[in-house]
Order: sequence, then C-alpha cells, then structure tokens
Amino acid sequence: MLPNKRLLAIFVLALAFAARGSAQNAPGAPGAMPTWTAGSKEAVGTATATESHVWFTLEGGILTEVYYPRLDTANLRTLEFAVSDGKTTWAESKDLLHSLERVNGDALLYRQTSSEAAGKFKIEKTYVSDPQRDAVLIEVTFTAPAGYELYVLADPALKNSGYGDTDSRRTGCW
Repeated sequence: MLPNKRLLAIFVLALAFAARGSAQNAPGAPGAMPTWTAGSKEAVGTATATESHVWFTLEGGILTEVYYPRLDTANLRTLEFAVSDGKTTWAESKDLLHSLERVNGDALLYRQTSSEAAGKFKIEKTYVSDPQRDAVLIEVTFTAPAGYELYVLADPALKNSGYGDTDSRRTGCW
C-alpha cells in the first residue's frame, strides 16, 4: 500500500462573480477559444434544500461544471487535479484511470477515484452540495509515496462564459 496518505477538504464556492477586465494580460493573451465539456455526464448533483442553488456534474474522473445561481448558468467549467513527482506530471482527466460510485442511495453524494495505472498514487474525491449554502463540498484523499505533490487545476466559466474570467476575490483550500 502507499505509505504517505494525506487528507484535504476543498470547498468550491459557487458565487456570482462579476467578470472584470484585467490591468495586466497573461502571456499569450487572450488565450485559447473557450469550449464546454462533453455532454456525456456520469453524474449530476444538487442539494435537496431550497436554500442551496448549486448544481454540479461529473464526467471522466473530474468535476465538469458548477452551475449557479440557476441551472442554466455555469460558473466553473472544470476542476481537476494534477500530480507530480518532480519529473513527471499526470493530469487527472488525461492520464489516470477513473471510477465513480454513488455513496448514498438517498442523496446525490458521489465518490470519484482516480489512480495511476501502475498504482503509484490514488485520489479519492467525495462530492456533495451544501444544503444551507451555495457551495459544492469536496473531500479529497490523496494517497502517494513521499515526494509526490497534488495540484488543483480550475477552469472558470464566470457568468456562463469562458471569456474575461478575472476576479479579485480569493478562494481557499484547507
């Protein structure tokens, strides 16, 4: 078994961000043409409480959209992880094996597992919508040998657009 096990809890807040112009453009701006993820979703989730206005979808081992404040307004295109040992980098959607299970038959609670083909490391993510807030909660367990690092790759789509995705607010990982 893998000797180094770390647990992370990530809160992805689905907020109505106002897309603003940036004082500085990134190198190579304006960047690639925005696209949407595949329509072949494996799971959809939301809270049963009316206080939460967030929906999310899962496909190919990753979180593939977060919708807020309505089901027709995406604010996050994808959220996935990358792993590096300092020599090689693996992108979760492209380089890892995936599985998906529904954790509870009474709720839209899902667990995605992504693993390297030879078993070097594993990422387990459990998703649920917070019933009291506009948030998708993700519990992440990363199991890997010492020297492997986990990185978050987020691709926003503020106000249902892949253009002008800039904002001064910060999100956090705990």
